[in-house]
Amino acid sequence: MKNDIIYKIIILHFPTKMDNEILTHDEVVEWLKIPKSTLYKLLNEKKIPAVKVGRHWRFLKADILSWLEKNNITNE
Repeated sequence: MKNDIIYKIIILHFPTKMDNEILTHDEVVEWLKIPKSTLYKLLNEKKIPAVKVGRHWRFLKADILSWLEKNNITNE
């Protein structure tokens, strides 16, 4: 059941190839519908996959989807 929900999220949000798409923190905040402070808390606690490029955080869509699935996070 949860896999069905994840699949629907993928189809709705990523109609094109997503494997290598890189997101900024603003895009992740908008996509996950969370405050910036929550994202920064997750980053500081190393609970969300991200890479720091210089002073900027970057996120792979595929990594975020895997993280959502691994943590059983859905938009129910």
